[in-house]
Amino acid sequence: MNTHKKELYKADGEDGLNIPGWKVKDVHFKNIITKEDNYEYSGFVVEITAERNFGYYIFKIMIPVIFLIVITWSVFWIKVSELQAKVNVTVVTLLALIAYNFIFEQDIPKLSYVTYLDVFILVSYFFAGTATILCIYSHWKYLISKKDQNIVGYYARRFGPISYVLINLLAIFLYI
Repeated sequence: MNTHKKELYKADGEDGLNIPGWKVKDVHFKNIITKEDNYEYSGFVVEITAERNFGYYIFKIMIPVIFLIVITWSVFWIKVSELQAKVNVTVVTLLALIAYNFIFEQDIPKLSYVTYLDVFILVSYFFAGTATILCIYSHWKYLISKKDQNIVGYYARRFGPISYVLINLLAIFLYI
């Protein structure tokens, strides 16, 4: 029986059982025999314990999305009076985020439940959209006060990126 287990685990040569995107940790199997009426059925059950290789998702999906969010929130270092420049940056990066989502959508598994990556992307959309709304609101405040610095930009510079990181850390603890 141990010889068979070793051969089963070595199904793909010296590297062992190979499942793309996964690291196989262990393989268990058992023979089963069931009887129904006058018939006897036999079967073979294989249980594979595997761990997803998540490096791809970090380097090919999450880091580029974080980079787009950093670009989006950089508009709060531009003068409040420069509404067109600020909105151009936020809308273009939001559209880039949407386009990038279409590119990597085929690389992620379609699951019936919400994963951390789903929450991460949703939070990123929310923060990209929020930056656009805050730019417009801060410009409206500028038109009223004629001051090129206002409280909206001040808090957005300080608490926007921090809240993005904190929400994603909270999601990590909830989903992983």
